Amino acid sequence: MKLYKKVKARLHLLNYKRKSYVELSFDKKIPRLKLHEKYRKHVIWTLRFLTLLGIISSFLSFIPIIAGLITLTLLGIQTFIEKTTYHYNSLYVQPLPDFEYKPDEWRAVVYGVPTEEKVPFLIGLCFETEEYANQIFSLLRAYNNNENVDSENNICISLIIKNVSSYYFLIYPNDEKEIIKSTRDQITSENKLEKYGLEHQQLVMQLVVCKEFPYKSNTLTRFRENYRDGESYQLSAYIFDDGELREIKEIEPIYKDTIKIKRKELLDKTDIEYSYLKVADKF
Repeated sequence: MKLYKKVKARLHLLNYKRKSYVELSFDKKIPRLKLHEKYRKHVIWTLRFLTLLGIISSFLSFIPIIAGLITLTLLGIQTFIEKTTYHYNSLYVQPLPDFEYKPDEWRAVVYGVPTEEKVPFLIGLCFETEEYANQIFSLLRAYNNNENVDSENNICISLIIKNVSSYYFLIYPNDEKEIIKSTRDQITSENKLEKYGLEHQQLVMQLVVCKEFPYKSNTLTRFRENYRDGESYQLSAYIFDDGELREIKEIEPIYKDTIKIKRKELLDKTDIEYSYLKVADKF
């Protein structure tokens, strides 16, 4: 069963990779084939072969109905292929860790609800060592241009409720931030002559940090009941010191006002968590 899950997950990954080169979409219920530019010559030779096949079949078929069906079939295939659109890819790489990623060093998450006005909510990430906590928070700041206030949601945080017993905590850089869009526009502009007639498909490489935690904390329930979209919260680093939870004061908190809290079954294909968990759950 474990091998089956791994094979199935690998097939999902290959399918996502395939979409960067070949994709079938529908425009007003009409199928459209989208291909990477490297397949352009293959399509040209396919069309030439179909044309030749149509000519040969018209001479070899002595039954008009059969000849007509063959001609219409080949014409339909040619029409479909002729409407193929082509694209070229560019790759934007988000900040990646320059240290060894050790998921086991992320021990827990704590939540705090303010009892006074103008005090932010709290989400505390608890780590095994101060060194690893500092490395993770340095990476998160890199997502946010090395700033402590994330007003543009450059650091995406998601709480995805799996069931009554567990939930997923995900952290990843925003793949729609302004610098990515401006880079895409710049590449499109620089290649408008050389790649004339081709669509520009931008790919983004990034790390998605995800860990499943047991849903047995009353603080998480209070957080969900009290937190409202747009309210400020601080993301802080904690450590277990001799069995006691202690905030690492040397690591400055990151302040945010956006978080996604959603049940897993309500995710759809527009959510990055949908694609990630679909593959992760196979392993």
